[in-house]
Amino acid sequence: MCQWVMHHDPRYYPDPFKFDPERWNAEAREARPSSLTFRLGAASRLHRRAVRVDGGALLIAMMAQQWTMRLAADQRVEPKPMITLRPKFGMRMVVSERIEQ
Repeated sequence: MCQWVMHHDPRYYPDPFKFDPERWNAEAREARPSSLTFRLGAASRLHRRAVRVDGGALLIAMMAQQWTMRLAADQRVEPKPMITLRPKFGMRMVVSERIEQ
């Protein structure tokens, strides 16, 4: 099951695309089926491997220290929910050297 899809299901989350931290308080959690709670320990070994921070994330963090990245002007951003959440059309970025002031 895809956590992103489940957490945006209007049957369980009113206004599912709105940022609402209150949806995670104890009262709100108890009102939903327990099957909507994704515990990492209950996931398969493959899923745990997929959500771990990998070398790619570390590489991006190191690049961000020296480079500024912004979304390309014509880039469409739309989610593609799978086992992990991915951008449907990729994520083209414009990269420029960070200038310290």
